[in-house]
Amino acid sequence: MRSAFISDTHLASRGCRSGAISAFLDGLECERLFVVGDFVDCWRLRGKVYFPSSHLEIVMRVLDLADRGVEVTYVPGNHDAVAHAYDGQALGGVRVMSEAVHQTADGRRLWIVHGDQFDRIERSAPLVCMIGAAANEHFLHRANAAVNQWRERRGKPSVSLLAELRANTKRMTGAQREFEYEATSRAAEAGHDGVICGHVHAPAAIQGEVGYFNCGDWIDSCTALVEDLDGELRLVRQLS
Repeated sequence: MRSAFISDTHLASRGCRSGAISAFLDGLECERLFVVGDFVDCWRLRGKVYFPSSHLEIVMRVLDLADRGVEVTYVPGNHDAVAHAYDGQALGGVRVMSEAVHQTADGRRLWIVHGDQFDRIERSAPLVCMIGAAANEHFLHRANAAVNQWRERRGKPSVSLLAELRANTKRMTGAQREFEYEATSRAAEAGHDGVICGHVHAPAAIQGEVGYFNCGDWIDSCTALVEDLDGELRLVRQLS
């Protein structure tokens, strides 16, 4: 791969699929890696902190990639917004940028941002989003574990209640279409050929006059966006 893009790993969250992230990073051979926000879920770093060694190992793997010569760029999101204070600086070989522009091998200029700036609810009621995220962490992941234990005993595949909830909410409100429209419109206004983002935990690779590429997440979808040596962008899913 020429480039790889990951977002929404949410380290410090119990929903983080650290095994899948580690497997993806282990097999990654690329020239540049973009971490597109919500790398560490700082909303969780209050009170009793959950940060197991498997999460720390992911931080070390990213730093190791930078040490081995991979150009690593970290674009903070809303859950790790504290990192915006280091915009333009290099930390451990990782370049921090509030937004970035990537030129693909076939010459397209793609705007890289986390995407919370396109989220109408996030902009208007950030406190509600923070409370909602805490409720999801406390209830949905625990409920999901109980449901999947029940399904496993009956030989049925696991499900993600949080993913279903998000999907149903988006279908009812049209929030996903609104998010994509806002993202591509603002990219076009800035003269870019497309946008790469995360935030909504909904992987997508939509080619068009202005491309829309969403990396997905590492709680539900376990996907990343990759660019091959010809500049083609596609989603990959890490199953383990």
